[in-house]
Amino acid sequence: MLLTESLWRDEAFSALLAQHNPLQIIQLTAGDATPFIFYELLHFWTGLFGNSEVAMRGLTTLFFLATVVVMYLVGRLRNRRTGLWLAALTLTQPLLFYYAFEVRAYSLLALLTALTVYFYLSPRKILLGISAAALLYTHLFGVWVVATLLLWSIIKKNISWPLVLAVLAFVPWLPSYLSVSRLVQPFLPPPDLRDLATKLGLIGAPILILLLPYWKKVVTDKNFWLFATLWAGPIAGAFLVSQVKPFFLERYLIVSVPAQLLLAGLTLGERFSQALLGLAVAAQLTASLLTWSTPHKAPFRELAVAVKSEIKSGDVVLNGTSLTYFESQYYGLNAKIYSPYSDVPYYVGKVLIPDQDILKALPAAARYWVIELGEPGGMVGEPFPGILKRTEDFGRLKLSLYEPS
Repeated sequence: MLLTESLWRDEAFSALLAQHNPLQIIQLTAGDATPFIFYELLHFWTGLFGNSEVAMRGLTTLFFLATVVVMYLVGRLRNRRTGLWLAALTLTQPLLFYYAFEVRAYSLLALLTALTVYFYLSPRKILLGISAAALLYTHLFGVWVVATLLLWSIIKKNISWPLVLAVLAFVPWLPSYLSVSRLVQPFLPPPDLRDLATKLGLIGAPILILLLPYWKKVVTDKNFWLFATLWAGPIAGAFLVSQVKPFFLERYLIVSVPAQLLLAGLTLGERFSQALLGLAVAAQLTASLLTWSTPHKAPFRELAVAVKSEIKSGDVVLNGTSLTYFESQYYGLNAKIYSPYSDVPYYVGKVLIPDQDILKALPAAARYWVIELGEPGGMVGEPFPGILKRTEDFGRLKLSLYEPS
């Protein structure tokens, strides 16, 4: 299940980065694509509860549950019934549910998005500035949310100065984003309309079909166009920017999910709306329970146990790809990357990979344990220069044992 699965490479990257001290975390993330807020929180969390898979996922689960509470509060601004329905929709939302159990910043990103919208709609303007600044220092896609709210306040001729201050507070981090954007080479093809439709499905956008029977009434709501822009802005903006610099991933689009649920909540009070929302909650719950019980991540923990049970003095464990490096470090194999035919790409988290851990030549050893991953870029580029003795599959992972030729 999601809580106890092995960490995958991005999660292992988070776990390893969080082991550094707070100042080092800021310095390291300045050379990476994601800012430091999540890693700092994870650093202090693991100091209290340890860095096991379950312990670290407990933090992101806490963010998820807090998002449920905040969405209730947003709905409560209208009435208690709306708050309860929004809480139910949030608790069962499949994308939010999945990333509640992943050691990455996405659950925090959803929480801060919901919190920033809540403070924007409520009188708590000082807290709005703090929440918006934290959102910007959590993930690049927080820019879509803050920019939308700031633009909306300008259109309404009531400029939100807390948002302006949040943007000014974020200015020191802009050089980091600009330098990283020049370094990162596209690792995805530009999205097309089929990709767009797929991503809309993955973020749960079909729930917006509930708006159709009540369209004429819903569009007159004072918050409809704000919520619609908060939903569509990140999707459309990321789609267009990704034609040049592709980064169109459903996990980044999690910033649209709170607005998506707020739009669905606008139907409350209309005829049959509660019955339809009940069906939506049931459908989301079914999808989330299926996600909970379906393995998603490669079983690296089991592979590490197998290697440790058989490794002998003089053996060397190698990653046949950079895509398994962080898992091998987290699970105690201390395996370097054997990459004689290509450079390690920046986007895999190279900021945490020492140069001495990238091998261009094969080290001397009695035997070689080579770890590969069954996806593009996950295999040794050429046949491994050794005598293959056996292989063993661990889901998408392949473990091969070689002797020197």
